[in-house]
Amino acid sequence: MFRMTKLEGGATGAALHLIPVDDGSRLTAEIRAELGGVPVSVQLQNLHELKAIGQLSLNQVQVYVGDPSGQGQVKLGVGPLELKGSAVEVIGRYHPHDPGRLTESLHQFLTTNGSRLFSGVNFESDGVLRLGTDRDGLNGELAVILPRQYALPGYRMELTPNPSDAVGLIGTVGYRHEDVTASLFAGLVPGSHLTMNLNQGSATFAGLPLPKRGDLPTTAIGGLRLDLDQVKGGKLGMIGGAYLNPAGLANSPWIKEDRPYGGFVGLEYQRGNLSLGASATVDVDRKGKAELGAVIFTLGVSF
Repeated sequence: MFRMTKLEGGATGAALHLIPVDDGSRLTAEIRAELGGVPVSVQLQNLHELKAIGQLSLNQVQVYVGDPSGQGQVKLGVGPLELKGSAVEVIGRYHPHDPGRLTESLHQFLTTNGSRLFSGVNFESDGVLRLGTDRDGLNGELAVILPRQYALPGYRMELTPNPSDAVGLIGTVGYRHEDVTASLFAGLVPGSHLTMNLNQGSATFAGLPLPKRGDLPTTAIGGLRLDLDQVKGGKLGMIGGAYLNPAGLANSPWIKEDRPYGGFVGLEYQRGNLSLGASATVDVDRKGKAELGAVIFTLGVSF
């Protein structure tokens, strides 16, 4: 039986149910295809019964494929991602842009009040792990922006009631000459993010096991960073750039993202045990109207 149905809440769904004719019935099949150059595969092995359901609603998709009897195996592959089990159920939800989340991540990237763990590795109190070089000439860095719960008490910023568990990644390439460092940076941060819940089955990515639940950052950022080491006895750091939520460019009734892109600025001044900082974002809606997203001011004293 195959049917297309209009589900409650504006969702659209499809269901396929193959029922065995006797106790010895088995189904084995394999389908392979490419979607936009990405290999996709569906493998059904010794299924006694097949039930497949897909539901699509605003910013959410739910897929279930399995053998209710538990006797067979289902494998779904999308590129390096593989899902398998007697039944596989995945729910993906897109969380639209939150200017507070974006500003938190940007300010974490801006601040540099960290402790050196060993050569080339620093951990900062607000939850940033930095891997890179700091020398005259060409430098590179990878900043790992951890969720707010990994920041030490007193360093956690709470600009939004809807935090994300996604880890931000920002890569930087720059050049240092004496007391001045100019850099270009780009990365992904959780201004918007995607939540994946694997309710049934197991998942691997390139052979590595994945957790049952995970958040992925979906806001792309890029810009310029300038660090001055001698400004009235202290250090001044500045960033400026733009962000993009690719979902905001999609022309689909199933995706709602009102802030497709925007810009940001930030600065921090450190002198001795005192630090002052500020960061702000500007959001642009689908009609091209700009408005202030979020602003944060910080004052810190270390002991």
